[in-house]
Amino acid sequence: MSIQFKNTSLYGGAISVDLPATFFDASNIRQIPDHQEVYLNEDGYANIVCEITERVTGFTTDAEALHYHLEDIADGNDGIRVWSEESVTIPKLPNATPAYTMFATSHPVHPSSTKGSTAFTGILMIMIRLVPQSSDIIINVNIPHRAGEYDPKLIDIKNGRAGPMLDTASIVCQRIVETFVINNYSLFGQ
Repeated sequence: MSIQFKNTSLYGGAISVDLPATFFDASNIRQIPDHQEVYLNEDGYANIVCEITERVTGFTTDAEALHYHLEDIADGNDGIRVWSEESVTIPKLPNATPAYTMFATSHPVHPSSTKGSTAFTGILMIMIRLVPQSSDIIINVNIPHRAGEYDPKLIDIKNGRAGPMLDTASIVCQRIVETFVINNYSLFGQ
């Protein structure tokens, strides 16, 4: 599958990154908080959320901060399962910039098999820790899997088969890592 990307300006051009061409700026249809950028897939329910937060502290490791951010975005009624997490390099940021990716799934506590109800959501998270700016940047690629709209036989995450929708999301996440650039650090009040 070939994904077309477009270079996208976030936060008035202070950040730029390649996003899929089929995603559009949600602020064109609803109000979005200033610290977030939200992009919706015009062909489905997938979305990409970029959020700038105050850098969380009080943790022994960055991995603990990554889990904190996951819990912060997860609906308290959902069961979360983390499948993988790793340290990554964001090539267009200074070498010492801590960055991490995580793959998790969120499962409704009371799932429904009704067509169109969410069976689970795949969450591919990127956390960039800007220590000098006292900020964390959290980027989530969220892929809802809705009953009747995907083939559960193609998914066996325990055995390394994430299915076509999450395989595509993984490509998107990798492209975000490769192309993410901060053009103007004054965005962080520095």
